[in-house]
Amino acid sequence: MASSEMELRQRREGKEEVAKEGLRPRDAGPGGEQASRPTGEWVHAAVALVVVGIITYLTTPANLTAREPTPLHVWYYGWITALSTGLGAVPLLMWSKPSDFWLGASNAIAAGVMLFASFSL
Repeated sequence: MASSEMELRQRREGKEEVAKEGLRPRDAGPGGEQASRPTGEWVHAAVALVVVGIITYLTTPANLTAREPTPLHVWYYGWITALSTGLGAVPLLMWSKPSDFWLGASNAIAAGVMLFASFSL
């Protein structure tokens, strides 16, 4: 038997013993359920959000509707476009497998936006 299989079997047996004796695992919550711990992913996401906010605040032009756009205006509007594109992926992070209805609705909205952008420019 491979060592990884033996380790897996020992873990299972250890959990069964804990269940038989009525003990809770060390990281279990008050009702015996696994306690949720903050993961490093949430910390990274929070830091990224703060950095995005700082960049947005620091690069906002004084006058957003200038007659003569400066490179700062071009940067800022490109930045806002990139953030908007990223926000479009947020629903996919929340659901692992969206239903066919929502995929169809999302594609229809995206197609409508692209058609509108094509004819309005």
